[in-house]
This record gives sequence, C-alpha cells and structure tokens, in this order.
Amino acid sequence: MNFLTTSLGRYLFAVPLIVFGLLHYAGADQMQYMVPSYMPFGGMFWTYASGTSLILAGISIIIRVLDLISCLSLAGTLIAFVLMVHVPNAMSDDAMLKTMGTVSALKDIMLAGGALTFAGLARKK
Repeated sequence: MNFLTTSLGRYLFAVPLIVFGLLHYAGADQMQYMVPSYMPFGGMFWTYASGTSLILAGISIIIRVLDLISCLSLAGTLIAFVLMVHVPNAMSDDAMLKTMGTVSALKDIMLAGGALTFAGLARKK
C-alpha cells in the first residue's frame, strides 16, 4: 500500500507542476506583470524561468532523477514566490488583491511542504 500511495502521490504532485509550468509559457504576457519591478532582467525572463523550473521539477519527481535537488530547489522557489509576490499582494489595500495574495501564499506554502516531503522520500531510496 505504501508504494501505491507514494507513487500515486508523486504523480498527483508532479503533473500539476508541469501544467503550472506550461501555463507560465501560455500566459507569459499576463504573468510577467506579477514579477516585482525590482527583479533584474524583467518580468518575461522570470516568467519563463519559473515556468521552466516547474516543468523540470515535475519531470524530475516523476522519473526520480535528481529529485532531491529538484524538490529542495522547488521548495525554495515557492517560498521566494510567497515572500516576493504573495505577501506584498496580501498586504495590499485592494480587497481582491489581498484575497488572492493570501490564497496564493497558502497554496505555495502547502506546495513547498509537499516538495520537502518528496525531498525526504528521495533521500531514502
């Protein structure tokens, strides 16, 4: 049962990461404006870079190659999203932005927890 739940959990976690990454490419024109203006290289660069990292992390988790480093990097990236994008939005005066920032922060914290869990599993193989 443990193998079945871990394998199923791996796919349920990784496939949406790949889809999120692909959505970064499909919606890059809109997503680039979510990147804080103080970030170097511009929003489009970071939109594509984060999309690529999500896709690669998802693939790595599924095929179990470099999954420890991928999961740790993914967790760090998600925490950076929380701190640099979602927390400032959650502190906004705009009610919709505040709600979306809070929801997005909680989602990315949850995903970071999942990434750290899979990093722990990767160390055991």
